[in-house]
Formats: sequence, C-alpha cells, structure tokens
Amino acid sequence: MLLVGVAIRIDQIPSFVKEVPSTGATLYAAGENHYLFGKPDVPHDKAEEIAARVNGICERYGPRDHLQTEISSHLASLGLDIDGHGECRVLRWLDRSARSTSCPVLA
Repeated sequence: MLLVGVAIRIDQIPSFVKEVPSTGATLYAAGENHYLFGKPDVPHDKAEEIAARVNGICERYGPRDHLQTEISSHLASLGLDIDGHGECRVLRWLDRSARSTSCPVLA
C-alpha cells in the first residue's frame, strides 16, 4: 500500500518504473543521476489526460529526489536511457517537448 506524502522506498522503484509507461508516457534515464518523463505524440486532450495520470502516480509514490541515482540506474539497466538503446527515441521526444508546454519533464 502506498501512502500519499511518504517518500518512495528503494524497493518501490521497479513498480514505479513499470507503472508510468502504463499511462502512455515514457520514462528514461538521463545520465547517471537524472531521469525524465515523456509522452507520446498525441492530441492535446489525450496529453493532458496522460500528464494527469503520471502526476497521480508521482503523488502516490511521493518524493523521489533522494533516489534519483537509483531510479536512473534501474532505467538504464532496462535499456531506457538516452546514452544507450533509447537515445534516438528520447532525442525525438526532446525535440517535440521543446515545442510543447503540456508535457511534464521532471528530474
């Protein structure tokens, strides 16, 4: 059970990383200590729905700053990093996100 306001624990990282893509968003490591959220190229109303679902997940898991390195490492171990296999997909997403203000980017 997740309690709102309680910081995410290290053992919850795999669940968090698995739950975010279930919304239609993406989650990638950006270097060794950072990660970012993305969204598919969808209509504005769908993007708002995805962002709201991602924000709800983030609120349920709580603060993550203390585990940035661990989250980034877990993502990289799955090949979800901008330095590895996901680089082209992330760079395309970053290009789109520069034009979109509705996309949440957190690190």
